[in-house]
Amino acid sequence: MTRPGTIQITEPGGETRILAAMFKVGDKIIPISSLPQRFGREDFAGIAPPEVLNSISRREKPQFIINFDYINKTFTIEDFNSTNGTLLNNENIKGKGPRPLKDGDIVSPAGVLNMRFLSRPAA
Repeated sequence: MTRPGTIQITEPGGETRILAAMFKVGDKIIPISSLPQRFGREDFAGIAPPEVLNSISRREKPQFIINFDYINKTFTIEDFNSTNGTLLNNENIKGKGPRPLKDGDIVSPAGVLNMRFLSRPAA
């Protein structure tokens, strides 16, 4: 079993690797532990105040989804149709399909909470 924030990825050719992936907000960590992983306001409880959380869509109609692109070997983020959009490095990605995520990118659900995406090979 992997620990929160680590993901075992088995590529179509059978190659397996373990990556660490998470969002960081101040000193708080929001782990990415499964793929695809849906994110909604419930995932940010205790990190942002209720008035901020109310701008973020619930997980049932997710704010955004994190997945992995096996061809380009990168994590992706997609906002299908959240209520208030998701910003990736200040660009609204709502309805624009999967976007590649790089280590250090800033994701802002509904433009109200800035989170730094962190990814690296697991130690």
